[in-house]
Amino acid sequence: EFEKNYPSFQVILKEKYPELNLSDINFCSLIKMKFDIKQIATYTNTTLRSVESRRYRIRKKMQLQGQDDLYIIISNIG
Repeated sequence: EFEKNYPSFQVILKEKYPELNLSDINFCSLIKMKFDIKQIATYTNTTLRSVESRRYRIRKKMQLQGQDDLYIIISNIG
């Protein structure tokens, strides 16, 4: 269903940030679908702490500064 709504999202994300792996891209896809941290934790069956850690690592891989919001950047892609 995600691929129907955003067919080029994952390709653009991978081109723009080649250091992201498939798991990171899937996580970003959940953010693109406007899942919040609690919903992502429930959907992936993980703890809030692990979701926050993953978000931090993705921000680091994307080389985002402190003021850059991951949710805004991802929502503007594709």
